[in-house]
Amino acid sequence: MAKKLDILESHTMRFLLQGEERKKLIAHFQEIFPVREKNNAIEVEFAMSQKEIFYDLLDQFAKENGYSLPPREEKLTFGDLKVGELFIQFPIANTAFLKPFATYEKIYPTKNGKNAKWASGNSIFLTFPSDIPVLRIC
Repeated sequence: MAKKLDILESHTMRFLLQGEERKKLIAHFQEIFPVREKNNAIEVEFAMSQKEIFYDLLDQFAKENGYSLPPREEKLTFGDLKVGELFIQFPIANTAFLKPFATYEKIYPTKNGKNAKWASGNSIFLTFPSDIPVLRIC
């Protein structure tokens, strides 16, 4: 009889940090999670069963180093935003909280369905589904 394998879904978070912050992040996570340095980034891999442990460590690292992270329980979608509000798309697998993200502004839908634009001043328009998770920028 074949042995059953327990497969755990895993996530990899990538961090783009330099100097002392990079060393601190590696030291912070390496005791508990596999940490790799790849393409000028730090990758931390964790099983979904360890998600809360990972985020507790990330919260602690952010607090110790002056970063601000959104509350984990805040569940905001694009559809919840008002026209004119600025946001970033919520980080998903293979992305990280501690790297730069494009900032967008919700707009009234155009004739061809575009409902957001880059907030950087250029005229790039996009379409976001109403249920996509976002972080509002105050």
